[in-house]
Amino acid sequence: HSLARLAQARQFESLPTAEYMEPVQQNQIQLQRWASQAPMNYQHKYDLVAAELARCQGRITEAMKLYEQAIDGANAEGYLQEVALANELAADFYIALGHDKIAHLFLAEAHSAYLTWGALAKVKDLQQHYPHLGAGVSSRAPHHALHSMVATVTTATTLSVDSPLDFTTV
Repeated sequence: HSLARLAQARQFESLPTAEYMEPVQQNQIQLQRWASQAPMNYQHKYDLVAAELARCQGRITEAMKLYEQAIDGANAEGYLQEVALANELAADFYIALGHDKIAHLFLAEAHSAYLTWGALAKVKDLQQHYPHLGAGVSSRAPHHALHSMVATVTTATTLSVDSPLDFTTV
């Protein structure tokens, strides 16, 4: 909910109103409570929303730090889908700043994580939304122990983004 609201907030000409941002603040309070009790499950989520919030409020340096924390935290705990999402949002952030080289690195990581996760429609979506950055995007799969089987299947076979994955074979 918070990430969707913050994405909408970026569309405003000026900073969004406090009333508009109130649900995000309330959600952050809840996420912070959960993160204090189970940081392995919630800290990276809190950090990602905090990064997007800092972005909307023009706190660029803080947003940079928080994106990194969110990515590192999700990666450390094996939340591959959130590694992908955080990298994608960080890439978008750096594109908006005009830092395409840095954005390219985050986009490559997002692409790789989505591919490893098996989100082939999302991989195709990234390639369509970021054609200027996608030319050199690596399709390598991260080598995490939890995802080694998926990485092996991905590299051992040729998967088209348009072809269905055969779950029986996997």
